[in-house]
Amino acid sequence: MRNLSKPTERVAKWDNAKFFLIVCVLLGHSMTGGLINNGDAMLWAQLCINSFHMPLFIFIGGLFAKKTVFTTPFKYEKVIAYLLLNLFMKGLIYFVVLALKGTSSFELLSDNSVSWYIFATAFHIMIAHLLRNCKPWRTLLASIIVAILIGYVNEIGNILVMSRIIVFFPFFYLGCILNAEDVLKWVNKPWVRICSAVFLVTLFTFFFLTLDASYALRYLFTGNHPYYEFGGINHYIGGFLRLLAMSISALVSFAVLSLIPNKRIPVITWSGSRTLTVYALHRPVQYIIGLTFFYKMFQDTLPVFLLPVLCVYAVVLTLMLSLKPFEYVLWPCMHWDKMLAPVMNWFRKDEYKIKK
Repeated sequence: MRNLSKPTERVAKWDNAKFFLIVCVLLGHSMTGGLINNGDAMLWAQLCINSFHMPLFIFIGGLFAKKTVFTTPFKYEKVIAYLLLNLFMKGLIYFVVLALKGTSSFELLSDNSVSWYIFATAFHIMIAHLLRNCKPWRTLLASIIVAILIGYVNEIGNILVMSRIIVFFPFFYLGCILNAEDVLKWVNKPWVRICSAVFLVTLFTFFFLTLDASYALRYLFTGNHPYYEFGGINHYIGGFLRLLAMSISALVSFAVLSLIPNKRIPVITWSGSRTLTVYALHRPVQYIIGLTFFYKMFQDTLPVFLLPVLCVYAVVLTLMLSLKPFEYVLWPCMHWDKMLAPVMNWFRKDEYKIKK
């Protein structure tokens, strides 16, 4: 169940999936401000995207975090790298918005921006490592129960991303305890693919036909809204609604993954192997493009074609940020241990020294 062996080569399906998911991330973040009011199609697309893109991203992250999670001594270097990247993203967004708008805010202990995913990943790795000796399926069940109950705690929200860390942890932990090869065997079965296609068409059609009611699920899919915000009886049945939302996310994620191509696709598969760089840098670039000309150009002139235009925009931006030069921007954060290796090796025992 916990295969820690290092794969000899990358599996194309996972990189294809990551490319599709990062395009969904960029597309979802493009639907902000006045653009979301351009008809039901935009609301429906945002609901469909939110139903699976981050849970599946986090699940895949858990699948390939086993070596860090289950290895002792704990490789804290990666956790610190994610925390540094989180601060870098916050700072970069702060200065870009300040330059464009003349005003901005920087919140160290609260996070409602895109950097929450990086911060949550660091804590997911640490929590999973602490639970490495626990019975996996009982631990998974307990994490789901905690994720449901946490919505009744009004004080927990964006402070230290606690709500999202807890709500999305079951997806990360499920990835940790499953074997990637076993997952591929299941999702690649022909009958699973057929059922997945039928399920997705049925569910997304249902979302569109009942958009006024179904759109409320989006606030549960995001994982950072306590139940009291829903008001009325929904406050009391919030736990059931979250369980429903988590179940939908799990099923949709499984179905989407089954339909992802297995073969290596030129450019697409390559770009899918560089999603961390794209995720870290896309929001400042979107601010620059959006606040200068993009949104003003298309919101009024092409409202009918806005969703297709945004899809193309998300794909192009993903491919652009996948280029090698952008990786060097993140190098100090992701390889801080190599920069400080001489100092750190002075404290370490010989068997734990960092190789140059």
